[in-house]
Amino acid sequence: MPIPLALNVQQASQAMGPGPVSSAGLRGLRFAVTATGMPSGDRDDLDFVKSIGVSIERRKSGSALPRTKIAELTMHPPGAEELVLQTYPEVALLPYINEGCQVSATATGNQPPDDVTFDGLVTVRAKI
Repeated sequence: MPIPLALNVQQASQAMGPGPVSSAGLRGLRFAVTATGMPSGDRDDLDFVKSIGVSIERRKSGSALPRTKIAELTMHPPGAEELVLQTYPEVALLPYINEGCQVSATATGNQPPDDVTFDGLVTVRAKI
């Protein structure tokens, strides 16, 4: 499933003032259960998730940039209300961002027993 992710690191760095971004890498990716889908007395967790893989790929046709894994989750403790994915900060995101990119995720798991809502946090470190 493609996830639209608009990252304009050059514009963000200009707003901070020191200069253009020279590199960027994914430093963190997490998902956490929210209370939105929990009626009184309910407790939700992310046990229905078995694995997650996240990749970045080019959108520009003819680009030499390959589809590259940037994060994954292969296991987590039972009853987890937060999933912290292993990230690969050494993957250079800047060439993808500058060309225009798409982030794709694949996941395996089971249907949860009831509605589960969650949010996420993506942390990208930009070097100036």
